[in-house]
Formats: sequence, structure tokens, C-alpha cells
Amino acid sequence: GITEARMEMKLERAIRKARQSFWYFCKLKAPDFYNSNHSHLRMLCYTLQSLYEGRLLKPNGQPYRKLMINMPPRFGKSRTLVLFNAWILGKDPRNRIMTGSYNDDVAVDFSRYTRDAIQEERDQPHVIIYNDIFPETKIKKGDSSYMKWSLEGQYFSYKGVGIGGSATGKGCTIQETDDPIKNVEEAFNENALQRQWDWWANTFATRMETHEDLERESGHLTGLQIICMTRWAKGDICGRLLESDMKDDWYVMKHEAIHEGKMLCE
Repeated sequence: GITEARMEMKLERAIRKARQSFWYFCKLKAPDFYNSNHSHLRMLCYTLQSLYEGRLLKPNGQPYRKLMINMPPRFGKSRTLVLFNAWILGKDPRNRIMTGSYNDDVAVDFSRYTRDAIQEERDQPHVIIYNDIFPETKIKKGDSSYMKWSLEGQYFSYKGVGIGGSATGKGCTIQETDDPIKNVEEAFNENALQRQWDWWANTFATRMETHEDLERESGHLTGLQIICMTRWAKGDICGRLLESDMKDDWYVMKHEAIHEGKMLCE
């Protein structure tokens, strides 16, 4: 009846909104976490979407293609990046994502969470799932590796790799480094920081590709680099980039744990 028709209209509006707005997509997926009290998460969502859509601009008017996200541990930055990966693969299944984390176990988790978000199953009626929002985006059957997998119609969609691992043989349109430092001991170990930098600069960063044809067709940017980490030491990857002649290429989004005298996130 009328109630059923109203419900359908409400669901359709929510689906359209989730396709258009990454913040709304996150709110739909986890409303308790992505709420109005967490303004840092709303800002993070808007910044990621602006980067992807070419609306995050340098002083000269050119779009940024490189983003640093510096926030404390457990403030939702990695969770948001997982949802961002699912959202952009829904927006355009031709995106190719490569993520680097401090070891293979974390890389597998990051990859699995992205896959699980896409393969979400309905557990009750009138709940919007990923397939309602992006019905064309499906994991290729038989492509069961958690470290590397593809969407239907694509030969490669996602690869996760631990620091020091092999990133060769695949190019990506979006490259993400998520929490490359394991702990405080590693953060203050010069050799560990040097190993991370050597791997990132000489192996991982070289896999990033820009595709002008895809940009013209799709209206979104390629060749994007995102570093998402808690800053522990000046000699980390972010610190070295910000002291180099590449510093102006990076947009830095920084949130400290205590903001205006209170915790940024409870």
C-alpha cells in the first residue's frame, strides 16, 4: 500500500545519496560510528571524495593527487579508507587499488575488509546493502586470494602488500600506505625507518599510474597516492616527504588527539 510505496521511495533516495556522497555512504554502513559528533570523520570523508573528484586544489589551481592523513590510533582512519576503497570501486570498477601496510597480516585484513564490504549480504528486509547502491560491482568468482583479487570484467582490482613485500607486476591508479610503522620501538629505530623509506620510495611508489583516457571518460582522477598513518617520528615516510622538494605536492590532513581541550574522539 501507501506505506510500502513510501518506504521504497525513502530507500531509493538513500541509495542515490550514498552513490553521490562518500560521507553518506559511511553513515549508511555504520551510523553509530559516522555520526555528527565525529566531525573529524566527516572532514576525512569530504577530503577523500574531493581528492578523488579533483576538487582538492593547490594554491595554483591544479588538483592535488597526493594526500597525507595524520591522526592518532583508533580514530577511524583505516576503517574509513576501507570504505573509501569499496565506494570508489562501486563508482568505477576500472579503478585499480594497491595498499601497503606494515606486514602481510595487516595487508590481508585490509584487503579482506574491503572485499567483505563489497560482498555484504542482506540479513533483514529494508536494509540497504552494498549491492543495492552499486549493483554492477561484484567480486569475480573463483578469485579467492585475499591479497589480490579482481572485480567481474576486470583483470586486477586490488592488491595488498606488506612492507618489504613484492609490488611488482601490477600498476595501480590509487595507491595507499596505511600505518607503515608497527609500534614505538620501530618508530625510533633508524634502520627500520630507513628500510621502510627505501621500500616505499624505490618499490611501492613506482607502481602508481596515471590514465588520462580513464580520467576523461570517468571524471575522476587517477595516479592518486594516499598515506594514512599516526606520526611517531620525524624520520618516518611523511616526515621525509615533507622535508623534500616534493612537499608542495602533498595535501596534509592532520588531527591531534586533543582538540580545543577535549578528546577529538571518545
